[in-house]
Amino acid sequence: MNNLFLLIFLLLGLLGMATIAFRKIPVLINLPEGDYFGESLLSKIKTKIKNSHPLKNFSFLLFLQKLLFKIRILILKLDNLTFMWLNKVREKTKKLKFDNYWEEIKKIKQKKGGKPA
Repeated sequence: MNNLFLLIFLLLGLLGMATIAFRKIPVLINLPEGDYFGESLLSKIKTKIKNSHPLKNFSFLLFLQKLLFKIRILILKLDNLTFMWLNKVREKTKKLKFDNYWEEIKKIKQKKGGKPA
């Protein structure tokens, strides 16, 4: 029963579309030829893609400048980090040398026969 109703609605819909098309065919034939719609949708999309392309205004020199600047910043940060490490190592070695210095002097005096301090 449902299939019958669906078939009837389908046929009525197709009949309605055919009626509208037959009524409009003479009007469409009488129209002069011309470009009524402007650019086609495809050509509009192509122009939008060309105009909004992210690499449209790409400058290699500007890219190189930014890249070199970031590399320079990275190198300066690494230089600062290594400088801090170097200072820590110097302080540790200075402390060790200072402590060992007096012990070595005491050993040298004892070998020479002097009084230990």
